[in-house]
Parts: sequence; C-alpha cells; structure tokens
Amino acid sequence: MPTLKTSAPRLYLWLGLIVTLCLVILGMNQLVSAIKERARGLQSWAWWQVEGIVMRCEYRFSAGGRRGSNSDWAAIYYRYVVDGKPYFSDRVTVANQRVFERPENFVRDHVAGQSVTVYYRPLHPNESILIPGPDKQNTVGIGIGALMIVGGILSFSSIAMSLYRTSASRRDQVEAT
Repeated sequence: MPTLKTSAPRLYLWLGLIVTLCLVILGMNQLVSAIKERARGLQSWAWWQVEGIVMRCEYRFSAGGRRGSNSDWAAIYYRYVVDGKPYFSDRVTVANQRVFERPENFVRDHVAGQSVTVYYRPLHPNESILIPGPDKQNTVGIGIGALMIVGGILSFSSIAMSLYRTSASRRDQVEAT
C-alpha cells in the first residue's frame, strides 16, 4: 500500500485559508462598525440644539515619532446647559474628539468664551457634538471593510481551488499505483 507524505505546500495552503478567513472576518467587523458609525452620524442631524460656550480650544502639534511624520489637530472643550443641568464635552463629531482638517482655522474660529451651537442626543444630553453628520473618514472605513471582504473571498476561492487540485492530483497518484 502506498504511503502519502504530507507536503509543505499543502500545509501552506491550509494556513493561507485560515489567514484569508481571518481577513474576511476582520473586513466584516470593519464594515459593520463603519456602517453603524455612519448611521449614528446621519442620526445626529436630528439631535437637539442648544447654545454652548467654548471653555478652551487649542492647536496641537506632534513632531516626528517612529515614522517621522508630523501631525497637527485642534482640541476643544465646551460647556452647555440642558434643562438647567450643565454638561461639558470635548467631542467635535460623532467619531472624533479632534479636528484634523485645517485645525488652525478651527482654533481661530473657536475662541474661549465664544458661543457655539451644540448638538446633543435628546434622551442622552451628556452626548454632544459640534459638527453633525457622518465623518468623511467613515466612507474610507466602509471602503476598506468592503475591500477586505472582497479580497478575502477572492483569496479564499483561489486557495480552495488549489487545495482541490492538490487533493485531486494526490488521488490520481494513489489510483495510478
């Protein structure tokens, strides 16, 4: 009776299959998270409005780092009152506490003591933002999740076909002997 040796390529195919399944699962997680965040951003258009006061707004800059890239952003802290109860927040959008797009302009337009329109969730007034709507980065997150899923499915199909061909080839070898 002929003996079959386990080949390294077949093991690599199985490992590739496992990695590919992980890619699909991570892609699905990314896609679901991005869709939920987008829905929350769209819902924020219906949040109630109240006037608030900027307590502090700062421009921040981080030089270098391990990759040598610089980053800058604006951070804000504001106060608002709902039904006589004061609240404080630092959230700018549904997804971000910081402003990365033209932070210098944001800081210039939001001086301490200045009045700002605050959007808050009616049933949870402690949740507030300054800019309603979905974030631009959210679309990128949806795209990345979709690409991970499609790439994973294509990779899975390719690896599964290779495993099938390897199994069929081995079966033919056994039958020939």
